[in-house]
Amino acid sequence: IYKANLFNVEKTNRKISHDKCKMTVVNLKTTTTGKGKINHLFRPKFTTYVTKELGDNKKGLIVTKNDESDYLKNITFSEFDKEIKDEIELLNSDKDIFSEKLVYEERVSFCNYENQRGRNDYAEYNHCFLAHTYRQPRFYYIFLYRYFFGIKPTSKEMETTFKKDKDGLKTWGFHNCDKLQELMFTDMVSCQYQSLKRVARNRDPQAHYHIFTDDAMMVNEIIKQLNGFNMDNYNVVSEEEFLGERVSKRSKLDIFKDYIEEKLAQGKWEKIKSSELQKKLGISKPTWRDIWTNNDFLEFCKTKRIKEGKVKGTRVNHVYKY
Repeated sequence: IYKANLFNVEKTNRKISHDKCKMTVVNLKTTTTGKGKINHLFRPKFTTYVTKELGDNKKGLIVTKNDESDYLKNITFSEFDKEIKDEIELLNSDKDIFSEKLVYEERVSFCNYENQRGRNDYAEYNHCFLAHTYRQPRFYYIFLYRYFFGIKPTSKEMETTFKKDKDGLKTWGFHNCDKLQELMFTDMVSCQYQSLKRVARNRDPQAHYHIFTDDAMMVNEIIKQLNGFNMDNYNVVSEEEFLGERVSKRSKLDIFKDYIEEKLAQGKWEKIKSSELQKKLGISKPTWRDIWTNNDFLEFCKTKRIKEGKVKGTRVNHVYKY
């Protein structure tokens, strides 16, 4: 955006060094689409990971998309420090011990990417967990491009596709328009960098940054923005190490079963059109038909009371709970 002729930009050297900071990158697909395939595994593993990293007395900020922030806060981390909270409640109930009530100080806080910029609420925290790969819908970037640069992109330029980079890694984006691609990429980097900078806000930061993503280009650019960062303090955790298995190689049938398990665990099962669910899970029509003729899958659905068919008052097939 700052390359538009609307701004005068003065370059300055950053003074604060991040040489004492650490970074752990957990190599997972954590975009909205990627998360849909691993949430049933990701959320409990993520809870365990955060709890282990914080130990008995450290504080951490978790930044993710809005709906997941609410889910993690109200469900996944609802039992965090339960023993300590129960002990404080017990002590407070005995009025002879303390004249003033003890107050539990929260050790895990949550932000979504849209409300984290400029906040100092977590200045004393030393851990930041980016649990999602931030990216706005593509039309957001098309709007910014037209608004700030005064250029209406062509249909070809607005196309988003996957393309291999020079290292052979697949990247998604506006590969027919360099400016649009740069606009999206720099917004992603800026938002995640600003999220990391919500913690350890002092002139000698000693933060531990935990980034859950498989976007190596973005991570490399974030590191460039962390002035003085020492690569000896950089560590990568693989998908297999974190989840205990290689989810990206799972079959469509396994992905479908995972979806059913997660929705039932959440207690949020709602009927959904078969066509919508196929699209959501990335399952082709032939594969979908094959799945619904698989005896093991049908037995699995029977135990979970899940069916596919026309629900009363509808004309198309739905997957529903009976």
